[in-house]
Amino acid sequence: MALEHLRLATPEEILAIQETSDITPRTQVFALGEQKAVVRNVFEIDPIYTAGAKAGPLAKFVWGLEERLIGMGVDAYYFDMPIDDEAKEWRETVEHWGAGRTMPFATFRYKRVLVK
Repeated sequence: MALEHLRLATPEEILAIQETSDITPRTQVFALGEQKAVVRNVFEIDPIYTAGAKAGPLAKFVWGLEERLIGMGVDAYYFDMPIDDEAKEWRETVEHWGAGRTMPFATFRYKRVLVK
């Protein structure tokens, strides 16, 4: 049995996962057999400590952050959003601004430290 090596996915393989993946110019897709992984180099704001603020004050704060990011040449960023009812107003606000979910379902977020 030959040992397969991890490789960059073909354009056809990338196209097959395009609708369910957040493929951007800052991603690479790797494949091993039928398995694929999207590796992304991104900017993120995580977490945002809201101190219980309503959508209005949060909007002003995030607007300031976005202005700084734009000044740094950042064209997009990622953030986590609570799925509870307390965050509903804020979630509706960011979606109104054009933010979109990257996954069609709720997920758990993990961090794996590779080097200590």
